[in-house]
Amino acid sequence: MTEFKKINDQLSVFGQISTADLTAAVQQGFKTVVNNRPDGEAEDQISNLELEHAAKALGLEYHYLPIAPAGIEDSQADQFASLFKQKPGPVLAFCRTGNRSTRLWALSHCQQLSSADILQQAQQAGYDISGLLDRINSRK
Repeated sequence: MTEFKKINDQLSVFGQISTADLTAAVQQGFKTVVNNRPDGEAEDQISNLELEHAAKALGLEYHYLPIAPAGIEDSQADQFASLFKQKPGPVLAFCRTGNRSTRLWALSHCQQLSSADILQQAQQAGYDISGLLDRINSRK
């Protein structure tokens, strides 16, 4: 069984997803999938369009918000916050390893959660985002 990394009750993250993982997401109750991985990062990567068709065929909401490995822009964090508020949850976000998706969530939720809560929730999912603390605090 696919084990997604739970940040909290409303968000889990994962590395590169497959169509089989989308089926597992439906079985585990996810309602929305957010793809944070730009197309073409790896030769064997499934395209966004293919994943979108598969997700929608399974009844999932699907959104493409690609984040380059170089970093997350504030506008992208704002877009994710807006998506998160508008779309049904729980949400499954993915990139290559889940790290960018976790960082994006942290930057998009820093006004709703304390820095300590953000760090703790990321840590329980296996992500150390302490290097992002100054930026999280500057977005408060």
